[in-house]
Formats: sequence, structure tokens, C-alpha cells
Amino acid sequence: MYWYISFLRPPPLSLSPGQPLQFAVQIANDLRTQPYSPSTPLPLLYAFLLHPPSQPSAHPTTLFHLGCLTPPQKLTLYRGPQDAYRVLSVPLPKPLKPSAVVTLAVWAEGAELLSLLSGRGMEGHGPEERRPLAVFSMPILVSGNGKQDGKGKQGRIQRGYRMPDGPKVGEEEGEGRAKRFLSLVEDTSFDLDKKLWDSGLAFSHLLTTLLFPPSPLAPSSFKPYAPLLSLFSNSSRPLKIVELGTGTGILSLTLAVLLSFLSPSTPHTLYATDLPSALPLLTQNIALNAPLFPLPLRLLPLALDWSAPPPLAVLSSRPDLVLAADVAYNTASFPILLSTLCTLLQPAPSESEVRRGPLGVVAYKWRDEGERDLWGLGGERGLEWELAGKIGEGGEGRETEVWFVRWRGGEEEEEGK
Repeated sequence: MYWYISFLRPPPLSLSPGQPLQFAVQIANDLRTQPYSPSTPLPLLYAFLLHPPSQPSAHPTTLFHLGCLTPPQKLTLYRGPQDAYRVLSVPLPKPLKPSAVVTLAVWAEGAELLSLLSGRGMEGHGPEERRPLAVFSMPILVSGNGKQDGKGKQGRIQRGYRMPDGPKVGEEEGEGRAKRFLSLVEDTSFDLDKKLWDSGLAFSHLLTTLLFPPSPLAPSSFKPYAPLLSLFSNSSRPLKIVELGTGTGILSLTLAVLLSFLSPSTPHTLYATDLPSALPLLTQNIALNAPLFPLPLRLLPLALDWSAPPPLAVLSSRPDLVLAADVAYNTASFPILLSTLCTLLQPAPSESEVRRGPLGVVAYKWRDEGERDLWGLGGERGLEWELAGKIGEGGEGRETEVWFVRWRGGEEEEEGK
């Protein structure tokens, strides 16, 4: 389980140079349903990223490595949920001219502004370490338009994560470094498909650690995930990967970056799928990170409604891997989710005697007891589940479980053989 800093009162879209910037921060779990209550007050820091005139909409990860960050300043001591409603006021950096653009960064003292997505880089943000993940505002225009400044509020936030060192991707050294950072945008609305969820982030952390460990790992670390890792062992074999319920795209984006590091000349295809309402934000996040996974790899956003047959692009050939993270929170959707999994995981008729069909991997965080009915209902439909491992510690609600799922075939199919 991770803690997330976000804005309960977001910064404005624009300010005059002399106006203070006012906002309120909250710290909570991924769905903002469980507030963060530290045993001792947590110091929060803030700084600004100053946009070059040529990059008014650049993501914070780019600005950070261009050296655009102002010196960190103390923001407040966060004592718990009672502080989430306290309006904070900070001055804009000086000097700023009208038409300048800045982005606000808020993070916890002792934490990294851009966390490494492998090893202990993310473990330090778990429930025991109590260091929440940093947040960035959207760009703020210093407009000097008077009465309209400070009125409109932002509807999105930004986050960034440091990827392992990969091959140099740009001719200029600064460009190469910036392209090794994953950029993400979230909505501040209550739409669940537009937020970062624990299981997607935890599974991204696990994949990054296993494929690019920051230090040597014991063989026992790899063994539980051998069926998954074996798919990536042949760098010249193109993979077709489908993610269900991708949301902001964190898992598909991470895997695309890792595959481009492992096999930059192999034409892998990844489909990041969700309901149509999720696609605009997902498409934006894919575009933000496109320089990290150049062609021939393709990461494509795709509408996939579990209540309808999967699109032809998905079914034209069987996927090698089907991924899903945090898809069990709505028990009413289990029948259509399982139907979709069965459709994607059944081997093609010509393959049934050769291999078991695609591998499915579901990352799951417990939120309600009824969610565990998924495994039994899936078994009744011919799916075989295996708990591969757990990410994190602390029991249900804190850990992310990683389940392998394959098509076993139902009783009727077995009787007919």
C-alpha cells in the first residue's frame, strides 16, 4: 500500500506575479478513502519548476533534469486528515514576468521527488516507511490579467518515476537523461479509471525490479515469477500483450519501457485497454512517454468493454500475455470480466495440443471480502489460478498479490475429449 500526496484544493490555472499561490494538500491511499495519520508530524517541502519559454507545457520530469527546480522550501507539518482542509499560501518565485509558466512540486522531507521504480526506491513509500509519493501541479500561467487570475482551478495532477538506466536515447546528454523518467497525469475527479491505483504501481515496481535489478537478486526472487519472466527471455521474439482495465496506463507504460530496453529492435505490440471514457487521458500519457519506447515497439490505446466481444485487433491473433491490475474491486463486473479472460486465454484450436494458451497475470489488492469470489467463479468457468507471490508486507489491504491465471478448460470440455 502506498500513500499519495494530492491537492484537496488544487492550485489555480493562472496568477498575477504579485499574488500568493493558495492550495490545500491531502495525504491518503490510492482511492483517497483512507487518510494518512502519521505518528509524528510529517514535514512537507515545496519548490517550483520554471518552464523555459519554449516549453510551457513540459512535464515535470523533463524540467527537473533541465535544472529548472527552485531550492526546496519548508511548506508545513502534516499532522493528519485535519490538515487536509488547511489552505496553504506560498509566494511565487521572483523575478517572474507576465506569461511565465511555473509548476508546483510538493513532497515529504526524506523522500525523493522522483522515486526509482525498482528495488527499494518504491518500498520506501509503503505503509511502514510512511513516506508518501510526491505530486506536481499542472502548469500555472503567470498572466497578469488581474481579476481573472486565481479563479479557475486545475483538474489534473502530475507524477513522475525514475526508470532504471537504459540505452542512451538522445544525442544530447540532457535529453537522454530526461527520457528515462516515466511521466504520468491523473484526473482529480472521482472517476476511478483516471487515477493511479496501488496494484498497477506495485506490479510496475515488481517488473522493473526483476528485469533491471538495482543490485544482484537471489535466485529465489525470480523463481516464483519464472512463467512470466520466460516470456521476456527471447529478445528476438515479438510479443503481443493485452492489458485489461489499464486506467492511467502505468503498467503498460512501464512494460513498454522495459521491453524497449531489453529488445529495442523487436516489434512488440502492447494494447492498453479500458472503457472509452478512459482513453483521452490514457492516450495523453502514452504520448507523454512515447520517446521512451520508439518503434518498432507499439503501445496502442484501445477501447475494450468487457460486456462486448473484444475488438478484432485483440482477437486477430492470440496474445502471449494478458495483464490486469486492480480489476476486482467491482464484484458486479465479475461475470463480464471472467468472460473476457476466458476469451483471451483460451488457446487457438491449432494450439490446444501444443501449449496451454496465453498466460494471464492479475495483480490484486484486497479491499472487500467479496472480491475473493473471483477465484472460485473463474474456476467454474475453466480458469486455473496460482498465487505467484506478494508485493509488500502487512496482510490484506496492504499487500499486492500476483496471480497467474491460465485456461484449463471446463468439465464439459474434459468430458468431450
